[in-house]
Amino acid sequence: MSAEHKLASSLHFHHLDHTCLIRDVRKQRSTEFELSQVFYVGLRYWTNDDEERYRHALILADDFKEFMGGVTQERSAIELEMAAIFCGDCEIVFVRNMATLMPQLQSSSDYQDAASRIHAKLSHADEQTCMVFGLINNERTGFYLQNTIDLESAINLTQSTVLHRSRQSFTPLEACLSHAVTVECYRLFDIAATRIQMMISCVLPTDSYGH
Repeated sequence: MSAEHKLASSLHFHHLDHTCLIRDVRKQRSTEFELSQVFYVGLRYWTNDDEERYRHALILADDFKEFMGGVTQERSAIELEMAAIFCGDCEIVFVRNMATLMPQLQSSSDYQDAASRIHAKLSHADEQTCMVFGLINNERTGFYLQNTIDLESAINLTQSTVLHRSRQSFTPLEACLSHAVTVECYRLFDIAATRIQMMISCVLPTDSYGH
């Protein structure tokens, strides 16, 4: 049994992994990309039987706004593909930019502190808090806790707060819910990240990665 199959059998929540194909929403599509252009997203939706499901995807985008356009496309794909069973909204529960894998960021005290705080929060998940980490004005990093169960609202609130307080922009790099499913999202992210790091080090065939 492969490592991926072993992981799948150990997960508590119902996950659908669509990360083998990458949705490219960049203005200039190419077989080449950088880590900072790769976004991993986890989406939650419900079926007609009130079953909670999670779908994971990779989106290539030049910035966060472009990425959110890709999320809209992914939501539409879910509604279309799951039309027979889909019920209700499709919401973001996990976002992580592959730039967080860069050694210079991972070794920074700010990122290590954020990772520790996320881990501590997840060990006592309250399902009432969102955690957001990112770049302020592309110069320094910041970590924020938002008291909401809506991750997209938490990201928007963080951007608005930083803009209001410092007149600077905020670019999200990592955001998640204080929820038990987030631990599983990180485990699934690690598998996709390993695959992406292998892909990015070689020349990709045009039809092997995008849609």
